Amino acid sequence: RAAKTTSHKLKTRLTSGEKKDRKRMAELSVVYDCSPVPRSPADVMARSGDCSKTAGPAAKAKWFTASVAEDARKVIEAAFLEAERRDPGHLRPWVALVDGNNHQINRIKTEANKRG
Repeated sequence: RAAKTTSHKLKTRLTSGEKKDRKRMAELSVVYDCSPVPRSPADVMARSGDCSKTAGPAAKAKWFTASVAEDARKVIEAAFLEAERRDPGHLRPWVALVDGNNHQINRIKTEANKRG
């Protein structure tokens, strides 16, 4: 009976039910401070060799977390906790940048609504 319940997971080959090329999604959150830098569309779209290009904002006091084990809810919550620690009165503008993943967008909206 004990032999039947023991897992025979192989380290190099797939066992029954496993998919080839299974990808794990990493969740990443970054919180940083930066001062706004006014730029025109020409500044943003200028080629790197143009000397007239205005430099973009520089990130300061960077904090980040990443995980393949934790889900998006916990990673995004951790970012909001760090942002709230830095700006408890919500006096500065907060910006969230997402790659278009609807689940992440919904999680960000939920966390933002929870914190007002």
